[in-house]
Amino acid sequence: MSISANITIDVHGDLTFFMEGNLTYDNGFPLRKKLIHLSNKRPSTNIIIDFNKVDFVGSSGISLFVETIKALNKNKNRVFLKNVSNEFLKVFKLYQLDNYQEIILDLEEEYSYSNSKSL
Repeated sequence: MSISANITIDVHGDLTFFMEGNLTYDNGFPLRKKLIHLSNKRPSTNIIIDFNKVDFVGSSGISLFVETIKALNKNKNRVFLKNVSNEFLKVFKLYQLDNYQEIILDLEEEYSYSNSKSL
């Protein structure tokens, strides 16, 4: 299974990526390309990546994802990971991904806005 993302922008300009599927090295490149493209268009914005429907994260997919987070941070974007399972959270911490973004553990976080539109 591949990975897909429904991308929304809320009234505050924050981008949310609702990801679904498996994050592997091969299918992570289109996601990386889209994230960096939107980051370049919207530097200094909040980017929320929702892992609620991600079934699998491969080790090579994580390393590509870590590099993507670093690239987003160069544009002064604040990256938030939302709905990360405990299993994935442990792996992200092993890769020190928690040093590059904030992880939202509360599902009712303030970055969830109802007024959003699809990009």
